[in-house]
Amino acid sequence: AYALRVQVVGRSFSEETRSYDNQVKSGKAKATSYSNKNIPGVVGMRVEGEIEPKKQGIVVMLPLRDKTVKLYTESDQFYKDFNDNILPNFSFTP
Repeated sequence: AYALRVQVVGRSFSEETRSYDNQVKSGKAKATSYSNKNIPGVVGMRVEGEIEPKKQGIVVMLPLRDKTVKLYTESDQFYKDFNDNILPNFSFTP
């Protein structure tokens, strides 16, 4: 399990968020909207729970033109650092 993963995925934001529909509909994960004060005007999605089969974590997805930026943590042991240090300090130019 990774403490932090950052990816720029070559799929649109809507395509990437749809890939988590099954986990959310089954109740294995919870999806909420996400915005970051360092990236004004950009609204993404946060998925918490089973992000992959048999893997618990948090994924934050943000649109980047025709791509998607994804930040993950794949272990509940890193949730506090992810929420308190990584997300508040993360930024990019949309």
